[in-house]
Amino acid sequence: MADFFQYLAILDADPDDSAALAGLVDRAASVAADPAAGTALAATRKAMRERGRPDVVQRLLDVELGAVSDRTRRADLLLEKATVLEDELLDETSAIACLKEVLALRPDDEAASEALEQIELVRANWEKVAAKYVHEAGVATDRQLATQLYTSAAEIHARCHPDGAEVEGLLKKALEVEPRNRKAAGHLERILRAASRWEDLAAHLGQRVEVAATREERTAALLGLADVSRARLGKPEQAIELIKKVIALDPGQPQALKVLGDVYEAEENWQGLVMLYAAALKARRGSDREEQGMLMQVGMILWRRLGDLDGAEEYFRRIRKVEPGHPAALDFYRAYYPPRGEGAKLLQLLRQAEKALPHGGDPAAEARSRALSVEIAELAEAQLGNPEKAIDAWKQLLRQDPTSREARDALKRLYRRTEKWNALLDLMKEEIDRLPDDDVAGRVARLGEVVEIYRSKLRLDVMVINTLAAILKLDPENRGAIDELADKYRQLGRWNDLIGVLGRKAELESAPVADRVAILREVADLWVERFGNHAQAIRPLERILELTAPAADADTVARLKDIYTRRRQWRQLIGLLGKEAEGLAGDDRRTKMSEMARLAAERVGDTRLAIELHNQVLAEFGDAPEAGETLGALAALYEREKRWLPLAEVLRRQRAAVDGADAVTLLEKLGALLADRVGAPAQAAEVYAEILHLDPGHARALRTLRELYAAAGDYDALERLYGELGQWDELVDALGGIADRLEDRAARLAVLERAAAVADRRATSEQTGHALDKLARVWERVLVVDPAHAVAARALAPLYARQEKWARLLPVLEVQLAAEADDAGRLARMLEIRELCEQRLGSRALAFTWAARALEVDPSREDLLADVLRLAHEPDQWKEVGGLLDRIVDDDGVAAPVRLRLLRTAAQVAAGKLGAPERA
Repeated sequence: MADFFQYLAILDADPDDSAALAGLVDRAASVAADPAAGTALAATRKAMRERGRPDVVQRLLDVELGAVSDRTRRADLLLEKATVLEDELLDETSAIACLKEVLALRPDDEAASEALEQIELVRANWEKVAAKYVHEAGVATDRQLATQLYTSAAEIHARCHPDGAEVEGLLKKALEVEPRNRKAAGHLERILRAASRWEDLAAHLGQRVEVAATREERTAALLGLADVSRARLGKPEQAIELIKKVIALDPGQPQALKVLGDVYEAEENWQGLVMLYAAALKARRGSDREEQGMLMQVGMILWRRLGDLDGAEEYFRRIRKVEPGHPAALDFYRAYYPPRGEGAKLLQLLRQAEKALPHGGDPAAEARSRALSVEIAELAEAQLGNPEKAIDAWKQLLRQDPTSREARDALKRLYRRTEKWNALLDLMKEEIDRLPDDDVAGRVARLGEVVEIYRSKLRLDVMVINTLAAILKLDPENRGAIDELADKYRQLGRWNDLIGVLGRKAELESAPVADRVAILREVADLWVERFGNHAQAIRPLERILELTAPAADADTVARLKDIYTRRRQWRQLIGLLGKEAEGLAGDDRRTKMSEMARLAAERVGDTRLAIELHNQVLAEFGDAPEAGETLGALAALYEREKRWLPLAEVLRRQRAAVDGADAVTLLEKLGALLADRVGAPAQAAEVYAEILHLDPGHARALRTLRELYAAAGDYDALERLYGELGQWDELVDALGGIADRLEDRAARLAVLERAAAVADRRATSEQTGHALDKLARVWERVLVVDPAHAVAARALAPLYARQEKWARLLPVLEVQLAAEADDAGRLARMLEIRELCEQRLGSRALAFTWAARALEVDPSREDLLADVLRLAHEPDQWKEVGGLLDRIVDDDGVAAPVRLRLLRTAAQVAAGKLGAPERA
């Protein structure tokens, strides 16, 4: 970030410094990351605009555009750039591109839209507009108006016809009218500079110097003239004189200060350079913070070039007020105080600088702080010559920077020199605590140093033991620590601790197996001989068997079996038998595994383990004649555990091995298990079917199979079963019962339809009243579930007619009517219903209603009209007839002859039946 502000300062001193501009481009990301950088960049743009450098303003805008991603901010910057290009640099093409990009980012931007419209308007008539401005300028009596008009005309020519000669002429006219026209002068300067007309440019700038209205304008003109004189005309002396004039006008002008400062530095005119910067400091009257760079330059010249340390101290003191830890100021005081014998002051100054440094996680600041702390400690040790004082200084440094290697090494050196062993131990322990957990080697090495101090310097056996134990905790395979610790325990007669250390040694993977076995035997012997504790001897004996095969160490196996049996440690005994079985084959292995399973079931009560072992026996020896015994034991265990699926599998394997009555018995048990425990009716049905295959007269199998088919919803199988038995009525009743238990309407309807199909086949074959009644009851239940069931209605209609159940026939015919797809079908059904109501039910009113509905379906039929007139006898019915005829007549779809006939009938009804002659 500091580089970004430095480049801005360089650009302020030399706006044409291409390296500074390139540096700003490289560090453009700082603008988005730091608001202060954006503010500084905006201030520099403003200063360059005031100094008449729109080209630099444009490049600074490009710097920020390269870093900003926010759409609103980019649109604002592009709008500002378009203004600079259009109004200052007269680059209308680039300005248009910027404005279009603004609208792409912000389509509703009024300023960009208006600017584009204005540009297009002027472009369409630019020659007329320019000519108008020139004409108005020629006749204008106001000098300001005339010069502005000439300038505007020149700008139009520059934008629309940039290569034309009119631009320069119009600008010169504008300056003839008003030499102080800064805008016209700036345009003309850029034209002459672009054409490399240096003599003309120098003359133009000289004229600007003479006519400048303000100090800022005269300063800018003098700087431009000096630059042309030095870089283009080869007149460096004249350029220097011009720069001196700028300094006389503005002693703090940065560009002039840089040029003249470079000249004095090249001439080694250090006094002149000091006077130049001192005058600039007085003229600027800024704070020491703002002028820190110039204070630094004056101080460095007085110190390095003139050797005036006392004079330089005044400036470095001012720098330290602003920044106590300034590196250059500290370097000065390192050279200033020691020759005077004022090392204490230097020490105090360094401590102040250290406190003033920021501690916010900045790596550079942290590095400087550490360096200062080291310097303070070294200075205290070297100058004071007192180890105690030096220790305090290094401890202070270590508190500030706990990671300082120099501080720790210095403290170790001083502690050893002064024989402060406890302090050294504390330091080393702190060092160990600070090491990462995964740095085992580092921790072990430092603990080894601690052991040496306890052993050789302090002679503390207890602490030696504790530290060695800590080493083993970090590095369990550290042979040196193990051996030394074992020797210590033997010397002190600490047998328990010795056993622990020997146990560690026995677990070392790097040790030969024979050595490890010998150590484990020693541990087991120690438990037995020193403590009489056979239980504790178990673990080392077990570990021996883990390292060697049981067959190779029969003595260890025998000792373990004896201990396990006496202590009733059945699980451990099972495990030992398992290890023995691993080295066996054939019947010996099967016998050993069966013994393990028996112990698990009878002694341990671990049914799951027993099951696992029996299954392993079956997997390896399933074809052996003794497998039946294993299956029987396994079935009993599964039943005890209520593991029904594995029990079913065992029963299947048992059944596969037998025939006849034994097979039926096993199948009965398997079927009951699948049906009642497993909840697998389909599989249970297969089992009972197999029973029937073996014993066709098995009553229980028949009964259970019927129940299973019904529960499983296998109606085809159920139907086949009842069919084989010839129990069709029972099948219909069973299907009805199943339907009653179903919640789903569609499923219930499907079952009832299946029952109806069975009943229909039965009625068709027998043609008995009982069969027909059962068929009717089934279809009636279908209509209860689905009142609009057309198939049921069509099936019931002939049944009701045959049984003369006319009242029941009427709703069935109505269901058929609702299912008819065309008018012909509906009309036939209505006539059938009308006849039923009149002839069978004796209801003339119902017959009238259905006759009227039939007439509405087909008004052209005279017989239908006759039926309506014949059946109507109540006044309300005649009113209904009148309304019906009116509705039909009003229907445009009725043929004209029919409408005429119906109108006559309506008139007769109105006159004769309704007493409405006017209506007739």
